[in-house]
Amino acid sequence: MLFERLHRHWKLAAYTGFGLFVFFVVLIFALPYDRIKDYLVAMADQKGLTLDVKSAGPALGMGVRLRDVTIVTRPKDDRKPTRILVPSARIHWSLLGALAGHKTYQIHATPFGGEIDIETSSAKPKKVLRVKAKNIDFSEIPFVKTATNLPMFGSLDLHLEIKMPDGKAATAGGTLNWTCSDCILGDGKAKLIIPGNALLAEGLGLPKIRLGDFVGSVVIDKGVGRLQGVQAKSPDGEVTLEGEIKLADPLLSSTLNLYMRFQLSDSLLKSSEKLRTIMQFAGTEGKRSDGFYGVRISGTLGHLGQPIWSKTSPFAPPATGPRPPAAHGAAHAPAAAATPPPPAPPAARLPSPRD
Repeated sequence: MLFERLHRHWKLAAYTGFGLFVFFVVLIFALPYDRIKDYLVAMADQKGLTLDVKSAGPALGMGVRLRDVTIVTRPKDDRKPTRILVPSARIHWSLLGALAGHKTYQIHATPFGGEIDIETSSAKPKKVLRVKAKNIDFSEIPFVKTATNLPMFGSLDLHLEIKMPDGKAATAGGTLNWTCSDCILGDGKAKLIIPGNALLAEGLGLPKIRLGDFVGSVVIDKGVGRLQGVQAKSPDGEVTLEGEIKLADPLLSSTLNLYMRFQLSDSLLKSSEKLRTIMQFAGTEGKRSDGFYGVRISGTLGHLGQPIWSKTSPFAPPATGPRPPAAHGAAHAPAAAATPPPPAPPAARLPSPRD
């Protein structure tokens, strides 16, 4: 009797498993992938992007595989659109999560010569986003060249984890860490162009500037990300970056307030007469007492303002230290009122030759 009962249960389990297997196989291959492609195109259009997908098909599990994906931005001003090419991408979603009220998606893509894994989960109103990127070729990221007018080379690894309690970036919390190995700024041919500056409007030819390993992190709390340990050092010089980013919706309207401190090596300055000229002009307005040059950078993620020379950092902590001990036997004199420091001089914009 026991054997017959076990045999009956085993047959029931086998039939059930086989039925579920057939159901999922039919579901995967019977999904209207062209309709899914059209749905993704419509979603991108709502975000102000143009999406083109050459082909779509089934992926292992509950998902879809896309090939030869092209993403094009549609800027509202006169800037040129940005084009991103993704050779392949896989999108998976959780059926059980959807039944429980959680929308969970996993994306694996191969843009910029590397790999990116994205996981997003939302249960109204909360959202969680995790991003891991490795072996990303900096020279293929269009946003970097747009921001600096110069190509940048190196291999980027990145990890982002962010939580949005009410689904908005302005209240987000999380961390961002990155490492760019063997970073190089410029290729010796491209020119640094800063519109509105008479000295740099036509472009300044720069030599290759080795940055070495460019590392850093951003700690995000209540929608404000503060930079920590952002620095690079190489035989060509040294650079540090501090400041904060205030996140907003949409993300490109997030504001940046940064201060960059850098120093170039003598050998690099000797290789470029124009670069030496720029540093001489900046000496009176941007050279600090520690031998570094200071530059303030502000604006939004969508539009950075013109860099401004500044000897002082708005993020520097106040100078504090232990008081010297009183001489033995000396009377305790009342502490003098602290004299406020003189106001910092106004930041000067990049000078022109006529100045």
